[in-house]
Amino acid sequence: MEDAPAPDSTTTPDTANERRVAGWILIATFLANVLAWAGIASERGFDRRPSEVDGYSMYAYLPSVILDGDLDFTNQYERISLPVDVRLWTPNRIERSGLPDNIYGVGYAMLTAPAFLAAHAVTLAVGSETLPPDGYSTLYRVATTLSALAYTWLGLLFTFRIGRRYLPPVPVALGVALLWSGTNLAYYTTDNLSMSEGVSLGLFAVLSWLAIEIHERREHRYTWLLAGLVAGVLSVTHFLNGILLLVPAILVGHRLAKAVQAGDREDARRTFAGGLVFLAAAILAAIPQLLVWKSLYGEWLVFTYGQKESGLVGFNWFDPALLQILTSPLNGYLYWSPVALLGFIGLTRLARFRGDLPLTAILVTTLVTYYCLSSWWCWWFGDAFGNRGFIRLGMPIALGLAASIDALWPHHRRALLGIATLATAWNFWLMTLHITHAIKPQGAVPFRAMIAATRKLLENL
Repeated sequence: MEDAPAPDSTTTPDTANERRVAGWILIATFLANVLAWAGIASERGFDRRPSEVDGYSMYAYLPSVILDGDLDFTNQYERISLPVDVRLWTPNRIERSGLPDNIYGVGYAMLTAPAFLAAHAVTLAVGSETLPPDGYSTLYRVATTLSALAYTWLGLLFTFRIGRRYLPPVPVALGVALLWSGTNLAYYTTDNLSMSEGVSLGLFAVLSWLAIEIHERREHRYTWLLAGLVAGVLSVTHFLNGILLLVPAILVGHRLAKAVQAGDREDARRTFAGGLVFLAAAILAAIPQLLVWKSLYGEWLVFTYGQKESGLVGFNWFDPALLQILTSPLNGYLYWSPVALLGFIGLTRLARFRGDLPLTAILVTTLVTYYCLSSWWCWWFGDAFGNRGFIRLGMPIALGLAASIDALWPHHRRALLGIATLATAWNFWLMTLHITHAIKPQGAVPFRAMIAATRKLLENL
């Protein structure tokens, strides 16, 4: 497959007005995100604890390591009203260390640690009794929450940059906006920013952009190093994120193979050396996770979801829930976020008609991730708002939405506006039912339950 032409030769030159409109679309979407977060937080408390066990455990690294200087999460689990010996799947402590288990990656804590440290410094400086320097008061929660939101939006901006390689700026900006307003990303960037999927979206988009730059030989002095660091942090943010490294693997592998085939020793040498830098940087970024595993489990490499303390089933590779993960009332992704179907269709068409290796790599990675998510024993991802596993694929889904918008806008403008309006209204109404506990995240939520919850909520207004 031939390399893709430069971006300015694959898209129609856009006008200053188009770029301006696209910029305002992104700004308006970001402001809507921040205002929605502030409105929900003002009602539910800016210092509200992480709302799921994953969030509890990932956040616990911050006060435990930074404030206590240890990996004993006993007081952290007590502080967040989570019984010391009771986590999501196991009532046991780790046999080797005797410490409460924490199977979750350290990537989220690594990314939000600067914000946590800044909040701690301000809290100490203020010295207020209402803001204790305990790692859980208002400034800590606000700082880390907004930090996680910033990483997600960094990824959405890089998604826009990737999309501009293939499509005009306005459809790409609208694709990003619809990803936020019409899918469960809105919930996980407003009411529940303590989960790792949003920052995973951000890191994957940045890594993909860097990999494309490397593939097209536009890398700068530190591109390989930065890409490796991003890959390392992405890998230790959630164990499933390792699949996302397929994008740089495919693109770098193709560049090296092409250089060898063409007898271009100089580029082959540069690519091989860059790959070593990438690998070293990724390992460097993963060292905090390795140290945690060694301290808790006594081993440098551990699949924590497979420890006997966890009691997890693992992957059902030969019986994946390929249909259920999309359509089931039990957090089916398209069941809760049906507009994402336009994203999957659009991405497939875009990759097919462009014949572009980066797009192909992104599509292949999306399909492999979909298969792995479907094979995971807990494919519904526990108590959630829709299937949050797909949020990490926000970049490819947004590209697909942008492609669908670009294709439908000239002749089906009214239908497209109707779809976007209905998708946004549906998504935010489900968020309202979820946040008000009219529907519960535990178990399946059939349409009749949604209708009954809507009727009951309207009666109580």
